[in-house]
Amino acid sequence: MEDITMKKSIISIIIVAAALVGCAKEVAPNAVPENEGQKLVITATLGEPQTRLAYEENADKGYTATFAGNERIQLSFVGADNAVLGTKVLGIDSYSVSDDKRTARFQTTDVVIPEGASKIDAYLDFSASKVTFADGKATSDLSLQTDVKDAHAHHILFGSTNVSDVKTDENGVAVAKIKFGYKTALLRFKLTFPDVKPIVGSNTVIKLSNAGNTIHNKISLAGCALDETSSFGEIVFYPESVDTTTKTATAVACVWAEDNFKDSKIDVELMEEGYTIDLALKKETLEAGKVYDVTRTLKVKPKKVVIWVNDEAGSIDFTKNEGENKTADWLSVNGNTASWSANTTGKPRTAVLEFTNGSVLSVTQIGVADFKGSWDFVTKVFAGTGAVTPAADPKTFTVTIGEPRVAEPLTDATGDSHTNNIGITGLFGEAVLDGCVEIDYEAMTAKVGLFLDTRDGAGQEVSGKYVAFFPGLCTMTDTAWGKPWIYTETEQGNPDYSWMWFTVDEELNSFTYKNRTSADIMFQILNQYSSQTMNAICGFGTVLSNTNVFTHETVTAYANFFQCNPKGYTGEFFERK
Repeated sequence: MEDITMKKSIISIIIVAAALVGCAKEVAPNAVPENEGQKLVITATLGEPQTRLAYEENADKGYTATFAGNERIQLSFVGADNAVLGTKVLGIDSYSVSDDKRTARFQTTDVVIPEGASKIDAYLDFSASKVTFADGKATSDLSLQTDVKDAHAHHILFGSTNVSDVKTDENGVAVAKIKFGYKTALLRFKLTFPDVKPIVGSNTVIKLSNAGNTIHNKISLAGCALDETSSFGEIVFYPESVDTTTKTATAVACVWAEDNFKDSKIDVELMEEGYTIDLALKKETLEAGKVYDVTRTLKVKPKKVVIWVNDEAGSIDFTKNEGENKTADWLSVNGNTASWSANTTGKPRTAVLEFTNGSVLSVTQIGVADFKGSWDFVTKVFAGTGAVTPAADPKTFTVTIGEPRVAEPLTDATGDSHTNNIGITGLFGEAVLDGCVEIDYEAMTAKVGLFLDTRDGAGQEVSGKYVAFFPGLCTMTDTAWGKPWIYTETEQGNPDYSWMWFTVDEELNSFTYKNRTSADIMFQILNQYSSQTMNAICGFGTVLSNTNVFTHETVTAYANFFQCNPKGYTGEFFERK
């Protein structure tokens, strides 16, 4: 803990718990000094504290509000109907600060007390204050408090006197006395973490809130009354200090004392982990000018942990179960370890464990091998020269996904490298359409790219002809596609191959290339193609050549083409059988 004397020198002008000052009652207007623009002197006194704020456990000494010699008073002259008739700012006479720094004089030379004013409301404006003043109101935005100094800077100190109590002395000076006290309170937290060490600063975020939303995160005062511009919501603040040995964080928050803190809670975010605890104060409402120590041990916040892993057996650290052990088929949690067995089913699989405290663990095992096997391919088929399948809409093929013809790393037009790890048969005789399954375990997404290779020498011999798979290209309009299009393009550019990427669905049982039916669905663009307008991929197909060369001279027609708009579906897709 920091030395108390050092802290006092830094924040003595704003730190205290002071007695609650009541609002002045409405009084009838009284005669005011007749001479306009006269000097006004207000003697300001800070109220006696009912509790001192201590920063060390069981500390005998605390802190009280004191004048430093640079404060101001924000005055409002208020009528009988509580209307603000005028405002004035008074500066402090730094030579007038008393020995105990609890009393000082504030003055101005040109005050005019408006006719009809019955009382004077006053707010103390400290140099480090985060309170703003406008139109006779004081506003403190409590929604974010960065440290203990910042919390104190949000305090509102208020005082009031009747105009009838303003006197004119023998020198013609208007004089008055105002006693100030706090309208806010402090919550000082000591929060112990169950499993990690807290961190000072933005890495540890603390939030105070409640289900009834009865906590103000912005207070705007007009006199003693809350103004309609005040608002409710969570208060966010950060630790002032930590003790890594005890895993305890200390933090301070300034709050509106009159709020109802019933059913309030503390939520803490630290390194993407969540913790929570009920506030459970002994008093639902607080007293202004007091400090309330809140010592709590946080609980791990119930959380749904969802991960993707490969098909091998494995394990991770898991603490959300709070010691509860559980097993579901191939997934189990024992102590603080979650483990799973190898997936040999040939399909992706998911297991879910639900714990008593509300936490959930969901593990999905998925790998390239899980995409191999028998699938249905649904598409719209066109038949051209040398077609092996008649035209149909829609058409369902039964295909087999197995090993690729060639598995080698290749770089696409954007500079990304891909390696084909599957091969699809059943679309055009015995021809194999290579493809690439790519799984992003961190993002929990998967995609399948069909390898459309029109390089010379890359074709496959089928019934005396050479076959190549190619992308169909079209021109996109606003939400669809139309003429011109080309279904015989075998010269894609550099490189003379591409992948047509299908998205794997959430159930992991199909992958789809969607038809462009709305503005938020975009076709894949063949970036390297010579035309920058007719380069949207709307399907794929096969072409035949007498030689293993695929150019505009050797290829003038397609054999079969698989278009991405089969009737009754959102796109063409592969579905596991």
